[in-house]
This record gives sequence, C-alpha cells and structure tokens, in this order.
Amino acid sequence: KLSPGNTLDGLPVRSRVLYARNSHGVPLRILVIAAQRKQLGYIIEAFNSRKAPLKDLEQSQEVISSLRLEG
Repeated sequence: KLSPGNTLDGLPVRSRVLYARNSHGVPLRILVIAAQRKQLGYIIEAFNSRKAPLKDLEQSQEVISSLRLEG
C-alpha cells in the first residue's frame, strides 16, 4: 500500500485499499490512488479478486508508481 509520503510522477499521493463485491457477488480488492496538481486531479484504481494473491495488487501498485501523468 502506498503511504501518504510516496509520490506519483513527483506528486504526493494518498492511497487506500477498499474491499467490495461486484454485481455477481465476487469479493474485490480495490487500490485507489489520488494525486493532485494545482489545476488538475488524478484518481487511479486497480481491481482484483480478493482471492487473488496480494502480490497481484502490489504489482499493480508498481506499475502505477511508474506512470507519467499528463494534462
């Protein structure tokens, strides 16, 4: 899980891991990351099954951390 001190393309981020169920009742784990520039905000979400290994969500986090934001 990203901590509040981490950055995304140089911007400070806040992150949360949420748990929910989809419309078919499948349990989900959702990583939500938010970053904001002066005029623009970004929200990035990664979903996987709660039954999937936590490592899958951690790999999503690594990919998200390497993104370059435009706009």
